Amino acid sequence: MNDKCENLEKCPFFLSFAGNSEVVKNGWISLFCNDIEKSKRCKRKQYRITNNAMPPVSMTPTGVILEP
Repeated sequence: MNDKCENLEKCPFFLSFAGNSEVVKNGWISLFCNDIEKSKRCKRKQYRITNNAMPPVSMTPTGVILEP
């Protein structure tokens, strides 16, 4: 396995779900963040690069905006 995504520790999306370990550990992190190559598919990361700005906190790594 390659290195983790460089944004994982400071990602506002995952920080907002810090209390939900099931979602964080077994969901998106394993699909997008535990491997630097997989992290290239992250829509949050792509948004940040394309727009030179942080994506909305509620944007998932798949690009879906979660409703409150």
